[in-house]
Amino acid sequence: MPSFGLRLLVDANIPDAEAAFGPVGSVRTIPGHAISRADLADVDVLVVRSVTRVDAALVEGTPVRFVGTATAGVDHVDQETLAGLGIAFASAPGSNAASVVDYVLAALLAVAADRGETLDGRTLGIVGLGEVGGRLARRAGYRLGTFLLMGVIGLIVASLINIFIESSALQFAISVVGVLVFAGLTAYDTQQIKNEYLELRAMGPQGEAYVGKSAI
Repeated sequence: MPSFGLRLLVDANIPDAEAAFGPVGSVRTIPGHAISRADLADVDVLVVRSVTRVDAALVEGTPVRFVGTATAGVDHVDQETLAGLGIAFASAPGSNAASVVDYVLAALLAVAADRGETLDGRTLGIVGLGEVGGRLARRAGYRLGTFLLMGVIGLIVASLINIFIESSALQFAISVVGVLVFAGLTAYDTQQIKNEYLELRAMGPQGEAYVGKSAI
């Protein structure tokens, strides 16, 4: 692959940075917490992690034209300032999620093996069903959507029964459970849409075109 002659400064704690970015230009690495404005005097591309605060004080007046962060979170990047300076920006949502899920499952299997046990019949507790938690649940064979739909059916049945027995306590319980179930369904569907978008975006221009056509 030909070099594009770019000058890159990359956080030294990002693994294999030179191998990954070498084909597009020269790569220099510095620990993220030590990156300063002076280091950007001859840099076109800056690649950081969350330990580096990227704002006007760091990049304004430098030749930097692109900032990338190898993280899902972007709280450390002043995106409004970058846009105002004409500096492109990209983050990496979901890029490590599959690896984290692999690690968690491998750790669980390792602990079970050390104890001479198996995970058959065990209950897996997951706090939060975000990017990582949602993938872990799916890999573990848990179908949250099916569970929540069963909850909706149960609410319908309970509501029909309450038409005849007219219990205020049951009506209150139905209201509370209904809010929880439908909130869960909303969160689940939102996560599914997000995952589909990330998968399509990873396909490149073809995926982006499909996203544009299917937008509501």
